[in-house]
Amino acid sequence: FERLVAFKDKFNHTRVPAKYTDDKEDSDLSHLGTWVKHQREEYLIYQKRKGKAGALNPTRIAKLNKIGFEWS
Repeated sequence: FERLVAFKDKFNHTRVPAKYTDDKEDSDLSHLGTWVKHQREEYLIYQKRKGKAGALNPTRIAKLNKIGFEWS
């Protein structure tokens, strides 16, 4: 989440490219773009299941909304 906030501070949006690498610590498994894509996918699951199950919960959704996360 903190890396997304840093990205937004730098670029003034949360539309992180899929292959974006923000620093030397980025490995193939921890690309910020991959994490953002996963949040969007989990949000769709959350919506389809009307808040039941899934990895995304209302607290995380609120936190992402607070920084102006773009869900699509």
